[in-house]
Amino acid sequence: VSTQSTGMFLYKLAMSLSDHPSLRLSRRDISVDPSIPDYHGPNPLKTCQQNGRSAPDLEALIADRCKGTCGPKCTCWEFVCGDCCIHTGCLRHDMFCRGPLGKFHKDCVSFRGVFWDTITDTKYDC
Repeated sequence: VSTQSTGMFLYKLAMSLSDHPSLRLSRRDISVDPSIPDYHGPNPLKTCQQNGRSAPDLEALIADRCKGTCGPKCTCWEFVCGDCCIHTGCLRHDMFCRGPLGKFHKDCVSFRGVFWDTITDTKYDC
């Protein structure tokens, strides 16, 4: 095996990996929990629990700072809802926290939508 053919193989391998989703995510300005891509995108690896749903467009979800997933920004708190999917209560809570007062809004601080004033029958409105 020549050095030139080995070099070309490594070059092609690197080029094929350069567009891999995990590498695209690592180049973002926002930190993304490694569990988030497992639940979202066109072919999620994991299934959503309770009333959770998957976002078909992972890039759009991240651009929107993972609104509706359990945890701040694109951090996944699986201990709250059991997964990293978009949940009704978490989505409502994020809307309260992204209002004019931000995290200082009384409904954000008190976890409204997740722990109380829920609209589904599931625990924690997840």
